[in-house]
Amino acid sequence: MDRPDICSFCGQPGQARCRRCSRTYCAKHGAEFCAACSNPGSSLPSQRYVRAALWAFPVCVILGLWFLLGTPRLPGEQGAKRASAEATAGARSRVQPAAPTATPTPGPTATSVPTGLDYTVKEGDTLALIADASGVTVAAIMQLNPSIDPAALQIGQVLHMPARSP
Repeated sequence: MDRPDICSFCGQPGQARCRRCSRTYCAKHGAEFCAACSNPGSSLPSQRYVRAALWAFPVCVILGLWFLLGTPRLPGEQGAKRASAEATAGARSRVQPAAPTATPTPGPTATSVPTGLDYTVKEGDTLALIADASGVTVAAIMQLNPSIDPAALQIGQVLHMPARSP
């Protein structure tokens, strides 16, 4: 234990107390501060702190890159690539080439595509994927289901499907 009247460094009678660490020191071991606090090395961070910082920096860089480049997804979420592919497929399905003009013929004109089975929309389905898997066109599905919005298909929604083209 430091005695208030003895120099902390040499055991001689102390003359002052350090303003920084409160150690008693003699004229040989300090002026305004004690010899330990006057040492330039005492203002540097400890070796333990430097080691911790050297480990923490690369860990933070790796975690930062992981969050930026590969954000974890919850079950059921769609990835950015899949969502953009669906948006592209949906945009392609909305663009329809102009039909050649023909002379009208008498007869039924409501739906010229014969109906097949119904299809229930599942998670991740798009109109383009459903049409491709069923072997029909998006236009044929839209003709049988005029009230649906291809960009807003709902899970569990029932679509009337045309018969597969021969």
